[in-house]
Amino acid sequence: IVAYVHLDHDVIEGRGLLAHDEAGHTLLADRVREWLARGDRHVTIRPVINLNDHCNGSDSAGHDGSDPYVPSFLTAEKVRLRNPTCVFPHCTKKSRSCDLDHLIAHARTGVTCECNLAPLCRHHHQLKTHAGWRYQQLTPGTFLWREPHGQTMLVTPTGTRDLTDP
Repeated sequence: IVAYVHLDHDVIEGRGLLAHDEAGHTLLADRVREWLARGDRHVTIRPVINLNDHCNGSDSAGHDGSDPYVPSFLTAEKVRLRNPTCVFPHCTKKSRSCDLDHLIAHARTGVTCECNLAPLCRHHHQLKTHAGWRYQQLTPGTFLWREPHGQTMLVTPTGTRDLTDP
């Protein structure tokens, strides 16, 4: 089980009452402190992942030529947290069960970093790879899709919008 719990300093010091998990649910801080104190469970505390700290495709971090195909844990986590679902138009499949697709193919010099990865469920990954669907990332988390017959759709964190000119 992976639980993302965001605690401010007051909660950690015992002065606050509430904390929030990744889905925005409210947790009582006492419950979180209880979890951390248990000896029969393994708890890993990781630093905050800054989703606003993203690459631009030309910096040296992750773009040094020694680029593996499989993303690091941190890179994969950033992509999945930025995009909680498959980024195909209207898809709601959770990104945790999706493939991480290289927007520019790794074999064609596409780097393995958050600026070139997006979660696609297996079905939509197959459509993109074999059925003529194409997409590009306009900004982190915003994608422009083109289907084989010319329909164009914009996928943002708030949903999908058809941009096809009637």
